[in-house]
Amino acid sequence: MAGSNHFFTSTTMLYLVFLYVHLLLFLRFSGVAVSQSIIQSLPGFVGALPFELETGYVSVDDSNDVQLFYYFVKSENNPTEDPLIVWFTGGPGCSVLTALMFENGPLYFKHAKYNGSLPTLMLNPNSWTKISNILYVDAPVGTGFSYSRSLEGSFTSDTKSAKQSYIFIRKWLMHHPEFFSNPLYICGDSYAGMVVPIIVQDISDGIEIGHKPSINLKVMLSTPIGFLLVETFDSHSCLLGHVSSYMHKKKTVLKLITLPHISQREITRCRGLTQNTSTCI
Repeated sequence: MAGSNHFFTSTTMLYLVFLYVHLLLFLRFSGVAVSQSIIQSLPGFVGALPFELETGYVSVDDSNDVQLFYYFVKSENNPTEDPLIVWFTGGPGCSVLTALMFENGPLYFKHAKYNGSLPTLMLNPNSWTKISNILYVDAPVGTGFSYSRSLEGSFTSDTKSAKQSYIFIRKWLMHHPEFFSNPLYICGDSYAGMVVPIIVQDISDGIEIGHKPSINLKVMLSTPIGFLLVETFDSHSCLLGHVSSYMHKKKTVLKLITLPHISQREITRCRGLTQNTSTCI
């Protein structure tokens, strides 16, 4: 991924603060159920953004006014058919803006000697948004722009965060029905790898009991678990506690996804580098 070798500097931190304020201006008078704004330009980027960036809030706990913030970048390829990736960052408590800017998003910072101005934003030629829609979510509550107006609503746990994330996904899809049929990938890195499987289990439960909208769940991608297909959980991951026995037994309700672009040679090489062969798909 381009941008993976980009590191934080004092200039970058100043930019992030500036960017946060810039985005908040768009959301200052937003509603509380589901609110959204289309961002057409960003400080540090010359001209209009060549991709569609949407930001907004989704209410996931009305009694405590818990609002989860998101960035949504529409696929630059075929948004009506490309996968919809829901991305969570670790910590817990690390803003998902780091993923958007430093991991797999469409922008990254140009490295240059500090001259007193804001850093320049560049297009990432290896952005995952070249072939997928990505919904970046600030979770759990208290992360990034996500907040609660009550003290009780500010308390969280892995299971509580997962349930709120599931509510978030359902509500977001209800307000973006054009993505109902897109293959859904639930993804996350670092500590999010402990929460993503719980979210997948909650989605699986909802599929079984008929929650609407019907979610087209296909793939889970996360660490520390690694890259796993929802039908190929092995006992190793289950015994480690990364995947509960309940989810492990229920895996067959989900359809198998194949990745034909990965050659057998690549899989063999991967298995020679790791003992956990399930990460090699």
